[in-house]
Formats: sequence, C-alpha cells, structure tokens
Amino acid sequence: MLTLKHAVHSPLTLIFSLEPHTYQLRAYIYQARDLFSADPSGLSDPYARVVFSRQSQRTKILNETLCPTWDQTLVFEEVEFYGNPTMLAESPPIVVVELFDYDTVVRLKNLLKIWCPSFLAHSVCFR
Repeated sequence: MLTLKHAVHSPLTLIFSLEPHTYQLRAYIYQARDLFSADPSGLSDPYARVVFSRQSQRTKILNETLCPTWDQTLVFEEVEFYGNPTMLAESPPIVVVELFDYDTVVRLKNLLKIWCPSFLAHSVCFR
C-alpha cells in the first residue's frame, strides 16, 4: 500500500485550441424620433455609435434636429470569435447602440443607450 503524506494537488488546467471564425456585421442605422434636446436651442446634434466586440463606428453628425434620419450602414469587417458557430448563433454577442449629442464645447452628451443581440445566424461567415 502506497501512502502519500504530502501530496501536491495542482488545479486542472484545460487548454482548448479553437479556431477563430470570422464574421461581418452590418448595422443599418435608419432614424431616431423625439430625442431629448441637449442644446440651449432646444435641439440636438445627434450621431449614433455602434459597438460590437472590440470595434466601434459612428454615423455622421446631423445638426439641429430631434428626429434624425441617418439612413447609413456601418460595416464591421472581419470580426473574429472563437468557439463553435452553433453556440454563437444560439447565444449571440451583444451589439451596443448609443446616441450622443455632439457639441464643440462639451463633446459627449449621452442621449440613449441600447443593448441588443446580434444575429450571427444570419451573418456571413468567412473561412
């Protein structure tokens, strides 16, 4: 019989070598309505910022409006995710859409922030 008096137990470490899968996200930003006024004029100079994974992009700034229509598509090229594509489709990463008022004096006035799931099942996967 073998007895270990001072056995050293180290935690199990599992290392997975997963291939990255490359996706493209297209965020179509159409319009916003009835935004809060952020300027003394009673209007705003809004723009939208979209954050996905480690990337972000923004729309053009529209001056003096509370109902902006951007009609703009922001394309996120070559976004890499590690893991099983089926699991990503079942539990997609989050897309954050923020609306800001642009001013020359105070740069960022947050008007709105939205979290929504991306739909990787309908995205294009490049190999």
